[in-house]
Amino acid sequence: MAYEVKDWKAPGCSLILKTDKLSDRETFSAEINEKYGEGGGLNANYRTVEAMAVVANILGCVNGFNYSEHFVFKTSGLDEIVLDFRSQEERDAAERTIREYQIKKATDPCPDCGKQLVHQEGILSCRSCGYQSAPC
Repeated sequence: MAYEVKDWKAPGCSLILKTDKLSDRETFSAEINEKYGEGGGLNANYRTVEAMAVVANILGCVNGFNYSEHFVFKTSGLDEIVLDFRSQEERDAAERTIREYQIKKATDPCPDCGKQLVHQEGILSCRSCGYQSAPC
């Protein structure tokens, strides 16, 4: 069971998000696996780490939320992350914001070449022409 800060949030204010909807990264680094072999501390789940960074960036830019003030990372599971929010209102606002981001990520074409945009390093990028959206 994940450690939970008591008296920090109202009951029922957790939000479960699918990491593959937030990050296009591979789960593990092929370069590290090739050099050091699979497993161990060097084989971190890069998709989970990037998904959390994406969520923190989006919620900060769009909602003005600060990590540890409005929400915290609770735990991760098989292709998902779980966040706790201070209130139901903040949780609901975050869910709407992330849902809008996922729709935009899945549907917005590159403004320069029209190819599909992908999320990399906290911004939307085009692998075809190199376009990158400005961070918030």
